[in-house]
Amino acid sequence: MIISKDNINKFVKGTMMDCSNRGITYIEFVPEGVSHFYCYNNKLTELPILPENLTSLHCWKNDLPYRVTLKRFKEHDILSIKEHNTFLKRKKIINQIVNEKH
Repeated sequence: MIISKDNINKFVKGTMMDCSNRGITYIEFVPEGVSHFYCYNNKLTELPILPENLTSLHCWKNDLPYRVTLKRFKEHDILSIKEHNTFLKRKKIINQIVNEKH
């Protein structure tokens, strides 16, 4: 299942977004007003850009290449939300450059 702009309202209630235990494979975006995000126990291989005002983030038991947390840790496989968002923005720019050359 994919969460897109067409069906995201099923998962957002106030400032909470909960799509845990649903077999989700892709999330298009997380709205800026969300402060509590639950997406554990799915089949996600990546997370979208996340609101930097998150106060609660639960995304374990997925197929993510690294862990994303609210805080910065020194381990090389854990990124803060800000680092995660920067990584995704850079990845998008690189993909655009590569696609322009082909």
